[in-house]
Amino acid sequence: MKSSDFQLLIWKKLRGETSESENHALADWLNQSTENQQLADKIETIWQSFDAAPTEFAVDLDAEFLDLKKRIAQEKAEPMRVVRGGKFEIPWRRAAAAVAILAVAVWGFRQISSPAKIQMQTVFAKTTEKVALPDGSKVWLREGSTLEFPEKFSQNSRSVSLTGEAFFEVEHDVLHPFKIQNSDGSTVEVLGTAFNISTPENAPATEVFVKTGRVRFAHAGSKTAAILEAGQKSIFDHNTLKVKVLKAETSNDLAWQTGGLSFENTPVSQVILDFEKFYGVEISLKNFALVDCKYTSPLNNQPAEKALEALALAFGMTVKKLGEKEFEMFGGKCR
Repeated sequence: MKSSDFQLLIWKKLRGETSESENHALADWLNQSTENQQLADKIETIWQSFDAAPTEFAVDLDAEFLDLKKRIAQEKAEPMRVVRGGKFEIPWRRAAAAVAILAVAVWGFRQISSPAKIQMQTVFAKTTEKVALPDGSKVWLREGSTLEFPEKFSQNSRSVSLTGEAFFEVEHDVLHPFKIQNSDGSTVEVLGTAFNISTPENAPATEVFVKTGRVRFAHAGSKTAAILEAGQKSIFDHNTLKVKVLKAETSNDLAWQTGGLSFENTPVSQVILDFEKFYGVEISLKNFALVDCKYTSPLNNQPAEKALEALALAFGMTVKKLGEKEFEMFGGKCR
C-alpha cells in the first residue's frame, strides 16, 4: 500500500474503525521507519486538537455576508486617501477581499455541516437476480429477497442490508471492510471473499456458508462472534442466541445459485438434508444403516422425484410418495 493508504488507516484507528488485520498492517508499517511513526504522532496530535475544540457553535453566515456587502457599498462612496509612502488606498477593495474569503468560508462550512444526502437503491428479486454494487462486488439475490445499498459507498466502509438469501462475491479492499446488515440483527463483515447468507424472515436460524476467503459473523443480541474460513458454515439459533460453526459437507448451500445439487462422497444423511432444503420436501429414510454410506452425483437440476429415483437406484432402495411434498425411502444397502 501507498503511504497515503496508511495515513487513512491511522485516521480510521483513531476513530476506532480498524479491523484486526488492518491494525497488524499498520503496526508493520510504523515499525519500518521513524518517519512513519513521526507522521502517525502528528496525525494523532491533530486528532486530539479536534477533540479538545468546541463541537457546537452558532454563526449566522448569511447575516455576516450581507453586512460586509453593505460596508463595501458605503466605502465605495468614500474618496481615495493617501497612506504612508504616498500611495493611494481604495477602502472598498479591502472589504471586497474579505467578502471573497468569507464566501469561501460559507461554502466550506455548508459542505461540512450539510453533507449531501446519500441516495439508496433497493432491489427486490422476483426471480434469482444478479446485482452489481458500486465497488464492483457482485450479489446474486434469491427469489423473494431484498437488498439495500447506497449509490456510492462512503470513504470509510461498504455497507449493505439484506433480507432473505444472497450469494456475495466481494471485491478485496483492506481499507474498506464490507458489511452486511441482516434483517435478524446479525452482521457479516468481510475483506474480500465469496459466501452465502440465508436469513429469511421468521426463520429459526441464520446460516452463512463461506466458499472462499474469511468472514466474521456477529449478532447484536449475542456476546459471541464467529470467524469462518473457506468450506465452513455457521448456524445462528435465534432462540438460544448461540452460533455454531461446522465444516460444510457439501457446497449445496449455493444450489439455488448454481442451478442444482452436486455430491462427492457425501453421507446419505447429508444428501437427504440437501434434498429437503433444495426441493422443499420431507423425506423419511427407513433404513438407518445407510446414513453413513457415501453418494456421488454430478451437478443436476432434475425434478425432486427424478433425483430421489437416482439416489434410490444407487443403493437399491425403494421410493414411495406419501403426498405432494412427502416421500419415504426404505430397503437398500451400501455398495
